[in-house]
Amino acid sequence: DITPPLAARLLSTLLQSKKAMHLLTQTLYVYQKHHIQSLTRALHLPTLLGLGKLERLLPPLQESAHLQAFYPANTKSEQRGDVGLFVGCMGELVDNETLFSAIRVLTQVGFNVHIPQNQRCCGALAQHEGDVCTASALSQQNRHAFAQDNLQAIISIASGCASHLRDDEETRFSSKVVDISHFLIREQIDFTSLLHALPANVTLHTPCSLKNALRTEKSVATLLRQIPQITLTLLPDTTQCCGAAGSYSLRHPKMAQTLLDDLLNNITPKQTTDYLVSSNIGCALHIAAGLREKKHALSVIHPIVLLARQLKA
Repeated sequence: DITPPLAARLLSTLLQSKKAMHLLTQTLYVYQKHHIQSLTRALHLPTLLGLGKLERLLPPLQESAHLQAFYPANTKSEQRGDVGLFVGCMGELVDNETLFSAIRVLTQVGFNVHIPQNQRCCGALAQHEGDVCTASALSQQNRHAFAQDNLQAIISIASGCASHLRDDEETRFSSKVVDISHFLIREQIDFTSLLHALPANVTLHTPCSLKNALRTEKSVATLLRQIPQITLTLLPDTTQCCGAAGSYSLRHPKMAQTLLDDLLNNITPKQTTDYLVSSNIGCALHIAAGLREKKHALSVIHPIVLLARQLKA
């Protein structure tokens, strides 16, 4: 068996603990804010410590905001019921904007949003590392966290997490799990009158987990096309996996880089692209790192962030 690299083992271990996650979040913010990151990179310390492939994924961070356990629906909207929001370890660590965008969109259209404080990492990374016992324990913890009967759905903002959670052996739990874009389309939410126009070129990346596992990839394009004046371009059907694939990019960096280069070459230079959107945090971090290394200023964001930024209220 191939021993997982230090970076993959470290990431999987840290993301299993809420306390470790919060400490890591604060540490990484200080690491960037006080220019420690630029210094360590200049000295090649992450690479020397065997953490270069992990550290390169770190996006520009903002100070983490505290998540409440409950966000009530906008009283001016049609009241649609209650949903749970699966935060996901990577989302909470490096992508607060997507979390708060999801909360804003869901409450704006009439959903009460519950965020159980005792939820944990979905367990996908542990599963990828062959740690079946840890993956099973995390699944059990998440089933317990979202056990309340009034939840219509358990919303995920990362298609990789949703894919793993949908495979849970307890169907009462797994049947409620849904990617946020698909949920909004399934509930027939009409955003047309709620959004400011966005005269921008947007390229849509479809994660493998959304296309091959959840099979709900069409919902993202359907949702984004509700934004007035948007120009949406889908990557060619021949586009392969971006190379992120959970911890794959850490285990097999050369092949992951080859796959990433192929994807980046499909982001055509023939037209100006203002945003690249992806529904999976692992893919987004991997692609954004590749763009930064190529000195490409293209912004990589979650589709729900793009939607939230255009909300009128």
